[in-house]
Amino acid sequence: MGKIKNLDHKEVTEILKESKVKILDVRTLEEFEEGAFPGAQLLPVDELAANVHLLPQDKSAPIMVYCAHGMRSLRAADFLRSLGYTQILNVKAGYCGYVEENEE
Repeated sequence: MGKIKNLDHKEVTEILKESKVKILDVRTLEEFEEGAFPGAQLLPVDELAANVHLLPQDKSAPIMVYCAHGMRSLRAADFLRSLGYTQILNVKAGYCGYVEENEE
């Protein structure tokens, strides 16, 4: 079973430079519209199970998940792990934490 790697804001900055990482925003549409990581795909955590067909076919493909503060993304990461994904990257402090860290 895959592991979930929790990323700090510096690691997220490096990941965002890589085009091969699938980025999933598991927040609501309203939150997504207020700001999101470049290239992120909106897939709210409550809709994840119904939309597994939108996930990469390759279970070893790296997927970075994030929400506002890190709780919903952890739920999503656990779900991805249960599906057999092996490279799951969770933004520990969420989008809000990332933005706050990079404003300093």
